[in-house]
Parts: sequence; structure tokens; C-alpha cells
Amino acid sequence: MGYRTARHALSLNDQDALAHVALAMVHHVSRDNHSAKLSCRKALELNPNLAFAEGLLGLIHAHLGDYEDANLHLDNAIRQIPRDSTLSCVGLARVVAALIADLPEEYLAKAKELTDAAPDLFAGWRHVAAAYVMQDRLEEAKAAIAQVLRLNPDDTLEAVRRSIPTSNPEVRERYLGYLAEAGLP
Repeated sequence: MGYRTARHALSLNDQDALAHVALAMVHHVSRDNHSAKLSCRKALELNPNLAFAEGLLGLIHAHLGDYEDANLHLDNAIRQIPRDSTLSCVGLARVVAALIADLPEEYLAKAKELTDAAPDLFAGWRHVAAAYVMQDRLEEAKAAIAQVLRLNPDDTLEAVRRSIPTSNPEVRERYLGYLAEAGLP
């Protein structure tokens, strides 16, 4: 449905940057991050000041495992609109970039920054739990999972598996392993 809608918007006006961003989002949640990257680049070609496209492109690069480009685009997004309501998405993208780059200390620091900024974002607490597991801090990981389940009582490993838009199955399984060890059902 989303793909058809985004394609229809582009058929009406292929010079609409937001239509390209919509298509990028559909590709991203479908785990087609290479196509998502192309759509975001087209959006930025049409509107170089579209902070949301920069942020989304940063998240896409993070899921592709490109730490440097992820942070470059995330910095651009913040520079364009430093008080934007999508900054928690930028924070989440930085967390994902650190996870995929296998930087445990930065991963934990970024995950804590995210939960400080957005304490009701249960995905942030998942990352805090996983980061603690990476550092063999199991009691703290279990406390973070308790926070996840307080915010989202129906959260499960299977729900996480279905929702992660990374195109790298190894990273997805590693992350799920951390969450399982922390106690996510």
C-alpha cells in the first residue's frame, strides 16, 4: 500500500522531494536500504535543505553499516534544524550506527543520551539493554528490559525481528541475541 501511494505521488510530480522521501521510507521499512538511499539522494538533489531527508539518509547509512556517512548526514540534519521534532530519530540513528560499527562504549553512551532525551521511546531502552549486555552488565540490562516492557508490555523478540529495517541479518541476530540475554520475551 505505501509503495503504491509513494509511486502514485511521484507519478503526479516526480520533482516533489517529499514524495521521494516517502518512497525512501517505504524502501527502508521493507529492508531495501540501497533503494531507500537512492530515493533520499534524489530528494536531497531536489531540496538540499530537507532535514528529514538528511536524517533518514543517516539512518539508512547506519543500517547499511556505513558509520561515517551515517554520522555525516545526521550532523547535516541537526545543523539544518537543530530544534526539529524528529531529533529522536536522529538520536536513534546514531545509536544504530554505533551498534552496527560494534563500538560498545559509544553505543551505550548514545543509547543513554537517547533515553534521556526521549524517556518514553521504548526502542531506546532496548538499545540500552543490548549495550549493557555487550559490556557484561546483565543486571542493568534486565532493568532496561523492565523499562521496555513497562512502556510496551507486548514487546517480544519476534516483534523486534519483524520491525528492524537493517538489511544485514548478522547484525539483526546479534542484536536479538543481546535482547534475549537481557530477558526480552
